[in-house]
Amino acid sequence: MSQHPSQLESLVLGTILAHPESGVLAVRVFGAYWDDAWTDVGRRGVALAIRDLVIAGKLPDALTVQSRADDDSEETIRELAAFSEAPNVLLQRTAQLRDVTLSRVLADLLRRSAARIEAGQAESPELEATAVTSRCAAIASAGVTETHVGDIITLIETQYDAIKSGNHMTGIPTGIPLVDQNLMGLPYGKMVLLAARPSHGKTSLACNIIELCLRLRDPQPVVFFSFDDDAELALSRLACIHSGVSWSHAQTARLNAATEKRYREALTWVRQAPIKLYCDRSLSPMQCRALLQSTMTTEFAGKRPLVVVDFLQKQAINVETVKDGDMRNKALVASGTWKDTIELCQVPGLVLAQLNRDGSGREPELRHLKESGNLEEDAYAALLLWREGRDDPSAPANKLRVHLAKNKGGPTCRDWLHFTGYSFRYRPWDDASDRDATEDEQRALERRDLTTQVGAGQMDLDDTETF
Repeated sequence: MSQHPSQLESLVLGTILAHPESGVLAVRVFGAYWDDAWTDVGRRGVALAIRDLVIAGKLPDALTVQSRADDDSEETIRELAAFSEAPNVLLQRTAQLRDVTLSRVLADLLRRSAARIEAGQAESPELEATAVTSRCAAIASAGVTETHVGDIITLIETQYDAIKSGNHMTGIPTGIPLVDQNLMGLPYGKMVLLAARPSHGKTSLACNIIELCLRLRDPQPVVFFSFDDDAELALSRLACIHSGVSWSHAQTARLNAATEKRYREALTWVRQAPIKLYCDRSLSPMQCRALLQSTMTTEFAGKRPLVVVDFLQKQAINVETVKDGDMRNKALVASGTWKDTIELCQVPGLVLAQLNRDGSGREPELRHLKESGNLEEDAYAALLLWREGRDDPSAPANKLRVHLAKNKGGPTCRDWLHFTGYSFRYRPWDDASDRDATEDEQRALERRDLTTQVGAGQMDLDDTETF
């Protein structure tokens, strides 16, 4: 159902005031025509205050907007509160209002041009027509992002020169040797899927990649959207990966003095690291886009962060544009939105996805990803994980197989990582020193390591059950 223009204006402004993190997106969609959208003096004053706050890198919440707008804005803001909608429909409303605005601007342009010609004020009908045509073209292209050929060619040349000089990493490193060699790191502006069946290590591996980024000589900022772990679990997991400390012992404060010192140092390191964490399970993909854009304007000194989403299907329940219960299509909508967000912001994106349980007991394939919502189509690359010991008690549990099953930029490959369960730590598999271990054998090996981390009499039989 079409909305009256004044109602569209109120819906857009009311939603921004209720969900100020979405203001960046709305202002960007309008571009140069934001000021032309508002037909009421009160709404226009509020809209201009929102625009100024967004440009200044501040969130346009109701109180801040009121302090920025004129003295009469309080009543307008109070009226707009009744028009607030769910933030995930803001993009649609904004696009509708932009189209209405552009139609009005175009009609006014033609009306004024015709009046000048009729009044004899135009230099000539031909010159007037040329000026109007040029202005119409500008209006028609509003909101369309130009692809700058020269910029892309410069990027291709830069990547070529980097590879020629021996620097094969044009993206963000993962710490997985063959994957980094073939994918050249997580690429900017591209979505990479990290997929596995439940309990096969996708969150742990993602946290290892985050930890690697944060400890680079020039730390790589990270924005982490976690819809699976809460904030405490996510950050304590990072600290244990960084320090090599047993997560269960850290949670129960059963560390000896030396290990506790190492763990506290890791917590301090995480506190100081350039990471932004969002663990609100109610966030929609569009809200996340607005938060990411806002974060990029206010944090990290302009450096583009690695974006990690854990995991897609858990966020998909917040997609309101698809009927309830249709989780396959909800996941597809969420995937498409994240792909667009990563391209729009030109950030490296690692999006986790859960494979369905069909095919348990064997290595996952791309078709399993398609059966989980056809998510593979949106991905530039796809990493499929399999820890065989999770399916078969007689198979190795300390060995993770990473399959780069899709790579639009180069060849595919398989690589193997060693997994230390008590600290969620991965490292490249070393054939010279590592050996396969079943889950029971791994517990025995790790139990010997853990005796050096705890105080006397503080080791329990179940201490290595965390992996």
